[in-house]
Amino acid sequence: VANADAQEWKVIETYSYDNDTSIFWYEECTIELANGNFFVSSTTSYKSGAGDFYSEHPAVALISSNGQELARNEFFRPGLCTTTPCPYLFENNGNIYMLTTYSPDHDSTYFNYFGDCEIPPTDAILGLYMLDDKLDIKESYEHIYTIDVYENRGMMEWQYHPNFYSGNIFLYSAFEDEGYITGAYFKTVSYADVPRGQDSLFFFKMDFEGNFLLKKGYELQSSGSPMQYAYQRQQMVKSDNGYIIYTKGSNIDYHGDIEYYDNEFNHLTTKYLIQPGHDPETMYSLSRLSNISVKRS
Repeated sequence: VANADAQEWKVIETYSYDNDTSIFWYEECTIELANGNFFVSSTTSYKSGAGDFYSEHPAVALISSNGQELARNEFFRPGLCTTTPCPYLFENNGNIYMLTTYSPDHDSTYFNYFGDCEIPPTDAILGLYMLDDKLDIKESYEHIYTIDVYENRGMMEWQYHPNFYSGNIFLYSAFEDEGYITGAYFKTVSYADVPRGQDSLFFFKMDFEGNFLLKKGYELQSSGSPMQYAYQRQQMVKSDNGYIIYTKGSNIDYHGDIEYYDNEFNHLTTKYLIQPGHDPETMYSLSRLSNISVKRS
């Protein structure tokens, strides 16, 4: 259960069934608006042919200060889904925004499979959207990236969650930073026995018209990794000297690392978290339940 707290109220309802084919999730990510209402980041999941709720699409809701739902909207795109857990939300100059991603939907067991579309998409989208008071899109600012659409149907993990193991754009951190949006996303290739190239990590600074003011990319050693399992939401934070990122380890002796970058996203140093004999999954599980934050002492 994900709880959302703000002042003296608490929301403990986390999802609602609109019908027997979709669920509207109330995620833990909420911002309080200048008018006292709350802007809630959400997703809508659609039931696949396998009977489970997969293939998520970004969604948002507005909640009044006394807990009443004022509006909600989902942003379905044919042949596409989001692998970003839920949109990032902002208020700037009286306008509200969501920042999210779309990638080709590889769940072949239900109607929105990208291979069934008349024009199958081969592009992924990183989009900033200004919304009106009914949560309809008022302005749209999108960046398009050609993505790897190879499908590894012989792999059990791929069949279980094809959208995580196929090429996608995964936005894992974004926050307002001195009047702009600072964030980071991964562009991954599809998992395959024969590597299809390297995954990439991108840092960016964006204005509220969707323009990149600064962007820096790093090619990773991984190829076709399901980054959503290793990088949780809001694991990038600002420090006095730049930015810090925590990453999860992959074995019993390696608990991950803390990476330091300067204000232009140049890598400074890496500190490794090593504690032999202890399972790194413990720290990973805690990171799923709460945001990583920094205290200055």
